[in-house]
Amino acid sequence: MIDLDGKTIVPGFTDSLCHILGAGEREMNLNLEETNALENFVAKIKERVAKTERDKGSLGAVGSRLSGNL
Repeated sequence: MIDLDGKTIVPGFTDSLCHILGAGEREMNLNLEETNALENFVAKIKERVAKTERDKGSLGAVGSRLSGNL
């Protein structure tokens, strides 16, 4: 035990394992985390398509197969 003479000490938390670039990249891309139903998946794709300028983005192989059904 350390006598702090009535002073308060609070532990400092330092996250030395910071994935800031990965977090930023994830937010810039289509985030399908927690998409657990086909309806949610399609809704997220439709939302991204609506926000993406024509010829400025890509849905990749899966999106190109689905694009006719959107």
